[in-house]
Amino acid sequence: MLTTHYLEEADSMAERVVVIDHGQIIADDTADALKAEQAGDRITVTVAPGDVATTREVVASIGAELAEAVSGGGVDISFRVDSGPVALPGVLRALQDKGVMVEAATLKQPTLDDVFLNLTGRSLREGAEA
Repeated sequence: MLTTHYLEEADSMAERVVVIDHGQIIADDTADALKAEQAGDRITVTVAPGDVATTREVVASIGAELAEAVSGGGVDISFRVDSGPVALPGVLRALQDKGVMVEAATLKQPTLDDVFLNLTGRSLREGAEA
């Protein structure tokens, strides 16, 4: 058994992770399962402003939690998917098939910090400061 506030350490060393908040167990699973369930992989594609509507249509059939932000001359469209490394090539192909020119694409896989934030609504650092 390892007790730690260092979530990177827990991720790399623990077979199972138990998250305790205010004395209550709020999660108990493997690190990978918690990250997939609680945070999920996020894909962000940057497209031209004229391609936003088409990109929204494609993303609606693939992911959830759509977020948009203006980025330079393009628009970043970010969304959650299951198994990002598997989903990313399909997303890029679907956009290409619809005539969307993707300027950039990134994949962010979650950390246990993301899981803790999702479960408790605060970062571990905020909890320590309180």
